[in-house]
Amino acid sequence: MNFFWVNLGTSHKEVFKNKFLWAPQFTFNKNGSKIVNQGWSSVAKVNKGDIIFGHLDSKIVCIAKATKDVHPSPRPEGKTFDQWNENGWKVDIEITKIPEPVRDSEFCDFFIEKYNSECSPKVFTVKGICSVFYMSSLPKGAGALILSHIQDTNYIADDFDPKPRPEPKIGSKIDTVREAIIKARIGQGPYRKKLIELWNGKCSVTELAFEELLVASHIVPWSLCESFERIDPYNGLLLSPNLDKLFDKGLISFTDEGKLLLGTSITDEVLNKLGISKHSQISALKPENLPYLSRHRELFEFKY
Repeated sequence: MNFFWVNLGTSHKEVFKNKFLWAPQFTFNKNGSKIVNQGWSSVAKVNKGDIIFGHLDSKIVCIAKATKDVHPSPRPEGKTFDQWNENGWKVDIEITKIPEPVRDSEFCDFFIEKYNSECSPKVFTVKGICSVFYMSSLPKGAGALILSHIQDTNYIADDFDPKPRPEPKIGSKIDTVREAIIKARIGQGPYRKKLIELWNGKCSVTELAFEELLVASHIVPWSLCESFERIDPYNGLLLSPNLDKLFDKGLISFTDEGKLLLGTSITDEVLNKLGISKHSQISALKPENLPYLSRHRELFEFKY
């Protein structure tokens, strides 16, 4: 599963109504020379199951999933597309509007610092303004970052499952498994109980023993997990709220020895105000946690 960013612009009504994305394969300039726009070329990279963030008016307003691999398609009818060449790329999608759209300003600075240079083409300009390119391919860390800012993503459990595998038996019915997966997404149900047992009811880092405050936090982000990983307690840490927010957004990570790793934007002042020591450490990591932690560090580009 890969991530993409699409600037919907004036075509947003057609996208929501007809459930597809389309871009020209090429166009011609005034001299008759063939031009291939980089933002259009990104459309040709989309495959079935890929996730696409729909951007409109400085906000992420929807999430789409490609239901088929991209394929050549003639220009659709409609005024919005009149200026484009006849030959194009089409991506059929399932699309879900976000109840509370996410403003660029919520993640723009960190996105630019960490991921913008890896996007093709870059999502933001040097001035921090969203570019005019139609579509950009995103690194997985950028996709996980955006998803961490979306409040209601429970539907991902069913509609956006990247590569399903046989799920462990939790009950005798498929619905029981599905319910467990959805509850795991929001840190409830059997998943939370298993993490509380695994970490003896204490924060994995601070050993704060206040269960009502502790968050069942996935190590590999929910959006990038396979089904069985979403309910694997070893893909989880039990964290106090401030640590959970930092970890979930890839601002901190941990070594295989449990030592705290800091992202470039986390200063001593930030740690002090959050009441976190730079010498914080997980003292009881299990061997089963380590592959997940390795993926978290790789995803958010931590090195040690």
